[in-house]
Amino acid sequence: MVRNLLQRLRAHVLDQKLFPEPGRALLAVSGGPDSVAMLDLFTSLGPEVGLDLVVAHVDHGIVPESGGVAEQVAGLASRYQLPMYRATLGYLVTAHHADDQVETVVFRFLRGSGTAGLAGIPAEGAGGVVRPLLPFTRAELEGWLAARTAAGDEPLSVYRDPANVRDRHDRSWIRHRLLPHLRQRFGHRVETRVLDVARHAAGERRAWSALLRTLPELEFRSEDGTAEVARAPLQKYDKLLSEALLRALAREAGCIVGPRRAVGLQQFAVSAPSGRRLQLGGGWEAELSFDRLRIVAADRAVWD
Repeated sequence: MVRNLLQRLRAHVLDQKLFPEPGRALLAVSGGPDSVAMLDLFTSLGPEVGLDLVVAHVDHGIVPESGGVAEQVAGLASRYQLPMYRATLGYLVTAHHADDQVETVVFRFLRGSGTAGLAGIPAEGAGGVVRPLLPFTRAELEGWLAARTAAGDEPLSVYRDPANVRDRHDRSWIRHRLLPHLRQRFGHRVETRVLDVARHAAGERRAWSALLRTLPELEFRSEDGTAEVARAPLQKYDKLLSEALLRALAREAGCIVGPRRAVGLQQFAVSAPSGRRLQLGGGWEAELSFDRLRIVAADRAVWD
């Protein structure tokens, strides 16, 4: 499984069309084993799919060794003869993997997320973000690095963040405490079942997005980080249907609206007068103009 990881990654990237056009790709390398494995894999795969690779590392300066980690990443960039600087990007490639997905879905479930939230981490995000490693596990990525070393290659230096093993962080507690108990009780297919939930939820999320475009009376429009619909249909639909459509509308703009906030958004959409605005959190607003409702970033909330 480890030895053919590159072939499986290549097949996944091509099948999902994660990089539909050639472009510059910023590899977000923290220095941990996951992102170092991603860097190593993409030095082979990147040129095949037309990517001009750039290594990026953010030194947050929050731990004493952060400066040394930055030097390690710089050394890796030099080893692969890749630039390490800020530039205009085509893609930002992160090393989120299947274990991250499992932990995200469980964490959101425990926080009462709606169905769309249980879809977990999307393979593609705003601003050219691409997460090509989501089908692969942490063990596979670490196995890839170990196999490279076993084959006689010079070991790739990695940094293991001690915060990842501290149970006071919710995600670490889920990883080191909760999931082992679930495996002991339900077997090692726990992760597979959680990922199945994420796939089903992602399919449902795509269905709501398609419905926005299918119902002609909604007159759905989306461009440049905004999304809007006609208000009148929302006043006729069942309340729960309107809430689900409005959550899908917000996602089209890039805004995440949870089930509780969707209740207020639905009431706003069907009853507030034209010209009113509703804060949605995270720098987003809903605004009304006559027969239209629009989701937009707060700093751009001036109706054209």
